[in-house]
Amino acid sequence: MQGQKQLVNQSLDTAESVAPERGWRFRRTNPSLPEVYRSVHVPKTGRGWLGFLRKLLAFSGPGYLVAVGYMDPGNWATDLAGGSQFYYTLLSVVIISSLMAIFLQHLALKLGVVSRRDLAQACRDHFHPAFNFILWVGCEIAIAACDLAEVIGSAIALNLLFGLPLVWGVCLTACDVLAVLYLQNKGFRLIEVLVLTLIGVIAVSFGIQLVLSKPDFGAMALGCLPSPQILHNRDMIYVAIGILGATVMPHNLYLHSAIAQTRHYPLTVQGKREAIFFGTIDSTVALLFALFINAAILIVARSRPPGLGPKFDAHGHTGWPSRDGGFSTYTPTSRLTSVDYPAAGHHSCGDRNRDHGTERYGSALDSKPGDPEYAVKLRGHSSGHVYE
Repeated sequence: MQGQKQLVNQSLDTAESVAPERGWRFRRTNPSLPEVYRSVHVPKTGRGWLGFLRKLLAFSGPGYLVAVGYMDPGNWATDLAGGSQFYYTLLSVVIISSLMAIFLQHLALKLGVVSRRDLAQACRDHFHPAFNFILWVGCEIAIAACDLAEVIGSAIALNLLFGLPLVWGVCLTACDVLAVLYLQNKGFRLIEVLVLTLIGVIAVSFGIQLVLSKPDFGAMALGCLPSPQILHNRDMIYVAIGILGATVMPHNLYLHSAIAQTRHYPLTVQGKREAIFFGTIDSTVALLFALFINAAILIVARSRPPGLGPKFDAHGHTGWPSRDGGFSTYTPTSRLTSVDYPAAGHHSCGDRNRDHGTERYGSALDSKPGDPEYAVKLRGHSSGHVYE
């Protein structure tokens, strides 16, 4: 009986690939990611909540692979810049950007499930070949630029954690990528578990940092509401555009439309509806989790640990007191933040300031080192608080 069902599914695949398709310039040929295409078994819907949870668990996984793309260097850089300069005001931008991403990922999921094409295949089968060539060149350039940031970011993180030279860090990262590609042949579920583990490390690290920083929850609640100040402050709107651009990125749409086809769901109308329903739950929960991470980056970048304030060296640079009574530009949460970088699936890069987990609070204004009024003002903070 099971063999007959597999034969029927294969015949449906063949019929759909040969028959003309309305709305497409070319017919569907090869499946997306053939080595893992329809490789994850989906159980039949059982009775009660247990059957529902079993099917939901079977469809869970692709959303978390997509969520890693929302923790890349662009998100770290823009969230750190927004939190360190503008307090919690840009939290609303992070939330709105994440909601937009959830909607776009839902559309990518529907494209993959219904048309059985990923976004790249859909462009190839719909647009003119000349236009597809332009798209291909642009994507290759974007891939090279993105991979460069990931590899260098991972090497910097390994250097911060273990003192490993950057050259060896780059080589180790390259070997790591090859190892992940090899694991794909051992089963797509294994990659999902690996990525979920790394995301868990990031969540635990930032959870600890949030507790240590003790943020102002009232100000956080106000920051979740859109403020007209964003549109009237030129520097603030630039960072807001950066947050939006770092969150809503096309490569996640290509990825999601492809890996949504790794589930072996029935190729019927009802089966595709179920795949879209459970896949949407998976991606929505995963992206809400990514929203927490991005919001935590912004909050930790702004929050000041209780009882501590930035100190100043002889040159007027801000920093934090070190354990030996000296001066250090590292914050109390630096080590946890450096752990997050390699765990982010090689979505890490940036300079030393971003590795500190919180940007410098500002520069000394209208005074000199040693003066009683020597202080630092929070840049972009409209309340004008001064920390001595």
